[in-house]
Amino acid sequence: IDTAFRGRDRDPLLDGLDEFSTKALSLLTSPRAIDAFQLDKESPQALERFGKHDLGMGCLLACRLIKSGVPFVTLE
Repeated sequence: IDTAFRGRDRDPLLDGLDEFSTKALSLLTSPRAIDAFQLDKESPQALERFGKHDLGMGCLLACRLIKSGVPFVTLE
C-alpha cells in the first residue's frame, strides 16, 4: 500500500475525489493502516497460530486492522 500510494498526495487526479473517496484514501495511507498491513512484524508464534495460508493471513490482518482502530472488517 505504501508503495502504491507514495507521492499520490501531489497527484492532480486526486483533486477531483469526493469526500468519501478522500476519507478512504487517507485511511489507507495513514501510518496506522500501513503498520497494520505489515504482517512481517508479527512474531513467528502468531504467524503459526493463524496459519500461513490465505485464510489465516486474512484473519491475522483483520485482527491487526481492528487493533489499529478500523471499526468494521469483513473476510471473504
